[in-house]
Amino acid sequence: RTSCPKHIKQWYQRRVRGDIQKIRDNYLKVHIYFEELSTLEMERHPSYLISNLIGDVGGQLGLLLGMNICSLVQFTDYIIRFSFYQGVMRLIRYYRVKNKNDNK
Repeated sequence: RTSCPKHIKQWYQRRVRGDIQKIRDNYLKVHIYFEELSTLEMERHPSYLISNLIGDVGGQLGLLLGMNICSLVQFTDYIIRFSFYQGVMRLIRYYRVKNKNDNK
């Protein structure tokens, strides 16, 4: 037995009875049956991280820059060889003309 005063017991019983009546009037019993008792957990992860993107872009830029430097070196080599060839050909023509003039 509780040691509550009588007026508190009466108030509590009225309150509970009223709540019980509300529950009986508004209560709905639902039975849920599952086909399977196992669950499937799904997690979402980004397939391509921003750090991977920055790394890939940097790698591609490095590759293109390397190719451009190689192209620049090849072009410079071509200019040097072409200039050297033109210089040698002028010298050859100059000496041929000089030899022809000396032989006359």
